[in-house]
Amino acid sequence: MADEKKKTGPPQPILIQAGEGPEPNAVKTDEQSTAPVTAKVNKIRGGPQEAIEQYRLTLSTKPSIVGESVLGFLLVVAVPFFLVFSVLESGDDGPLTLCCFSIIAGLVLLAVASTKDNAWRKELKLAKERVLEEVGLKAPPVSKTPHVVFGVAIFVSVLAPSFPFSYSDVVAGLSFMVALVAALVYVNNDYEAKKVLERNLQLVLKQSDEEE
Repeated sequence: MADEKKKTGPPQPILIQAGEGPEPNAVKTDEQSTAPVTAKVNKIRGGPQEAIEQYRLTLSTKPSIVGESVLGFLLVVAVPFFLVFSVLESGDDGPLTLCCFSIIAGLVLLAVASTKDNAWRKELKLAKERVLEEVGLKAPPVSKTPHVVFGVAIFVSVLAPSFPFSYSDVVAGLSFMVALVAALVYVNNDYEAKKVLERNLQLVLKQSDEEE
């Protein structure tokens, strides 16, 4: 009888130990932790394209300064020339006041045009540097040897006249020529490196157009 009572008794509660079974908080934590990582990846992938679009936008907003430049040049050069010529012909110095006003107005127009152009070029340079940084483009390294040769040759050409031999002037002239050639070589190498960088940039822009 005792055994039957034990079998027919109410079921005992089952205790779940800590750590057993799924924890809702842990699942939520995992889901929340993936969101910032995804956003970060999308931001990195979208960086170069955003920089390219900004560069194109800046390139398309080049200010038109031809009219201001031409008008400023006319007011500074052409108008005063004719006014001075008129004064010399007639002997009346009345137009000289108008001549000064014309020069001032022309200089103001030229200054405004130059300011607009310089501001645009600065903005374009920053946009271009951002594109180069985003896509990892760099100009090829330029050899410093011509630069060193230029410095040594200039130093020798300056000191050569004080050398204690008769052909010191010839040494000075040759050193100056070597310095000139070294400078030209360095300038040419620097130009070629920038040309290669610009070509690679255009390839990146073209590839971006094809992907769109």
